[in-house]
Amino acid sequence: MSPSNRNEFLVQISAATLIIMTLFSLPLSASPLRPTTQEKVPKIVYSLTLDQSKTQRLFLEIAIPNPSTKSVTFSIPAWTPGFYQLLHFERSIEQVKAEDDSNHSLTVKHVSLRSWQVSGYEAPTAKIFLRYEVKAVDKGFGFFGSMFDSKSQTAYVNGASAFMYLEGEKQYPVEMKLNLPAGWKAATPLDEQTQNNLNKEPEVHSYLAKDYDELIDCPLQLGKFDSFEFKVGEVPYQCVLVGDHQANIPKVRDKLSRIATASKNVFKMSPFRRYVFFYHIGGSGFEGGLEHRSSTVIHLSEPIKDADEDDFLTTSSHELFHAWNVKYLRPEGLGPFDYALPVRTSSLWWAEGVTDYYADVLLFRAELRS
Repeated sequence: MSPSNRNEFLVQISAATLIIMTLFSLPLSASPLRPTTQEKVPKIVYSLTLDQSKTQRLFLEIAIPNPSTKSVTFSIPAWTPGFYQLLHFERSIEQVKAEDDSNHSLTVKHVSLRSWQVSGYEAPTAKIFLRYEVKAVDKGFGFFGSMFDSKSQTAYVNGASAFMYLEGEKQYPVEMKLNLPAGWKAATPLDEQTQNNLNKEPEVHSYLAKDYDELIDCPLQLGKFDSFEFKVGEVPYQCVLVGDHQANIPKVRDKLSRIATASKNVFKMSPFRRYVFFYHIGGSGFEGGLEHRSSTVIHLSEPIKDADEDDFLTTSSHELFHAWNVKYLRPEGLGPFDYALPVRTSSLWWAEGVTDYYADVLLFRAELRS
């Protein structure tokens, strides 16, 4: 098939696919663009602290103002968005404690495999703090879980592996604070607060999420890494490079920009305000990509260099397209989530099959493959 005929054929397939996505009996749910998180005052505040003298440990605090019941229950998810098999994050949770705002210890009971109940405070006026540690020992540079290596000054946090949720309160806005060692950088798709930044320490960061779902679907890359940015229309993109990437930055920027432009042109819009590509190069652990609502983490075994290899191009295209197909348009079984139960859906053939198809189509339209 000649290039011109093939291009016309792909355009026809594109139109047909979009019609099918609208009319097909497969249950799909479209979520509107998320409102700016500044419109709501955060109710729940998460604090994450890294201490270089205590490598492979994350220190977490969750502050809950004015609980209205005599006890509250916190739980860690059984799985992570994008990968719906049980991952047993509870095995990395240790030293769970709670206090009120007068530093009085509260009663903490480990009531089930992934849940802890806090009681012994005065409701509804007390403010309570849940504190715990997370063993950050995920393989390589981190992927499904979290890792922290003080020697290499590298940390990665997949939110589902570290952030517990307050049961019955996942729909409320949250603030997430980072307390990092001196000189450490942070990258995440979350919106960073800008007010009072002139008076804060450079290693203290504060971010907003519209709810718990957004919080844990926005990974954190911390410490040493390389990065660059580009725009498609008015939407900013960031590329974060960890490990021995050997990337030719101008060529990588050009190719990612082409892929992002081709993706946006399918739907004529972007379902995110900004997007982050996280690349982990080398090291052990799962190889491939994991989609998030406005980012992806991709682990490759070989350096990126000129970004010509299929592993880089196809995986990047596939994971970016997931921001539309699965995150914005999704099978009904993939949200809203119950993080306590395994996810069961018969629609992964659609979520992954259509995305696989478009991964190649986008590379053709971006003139990166013939």
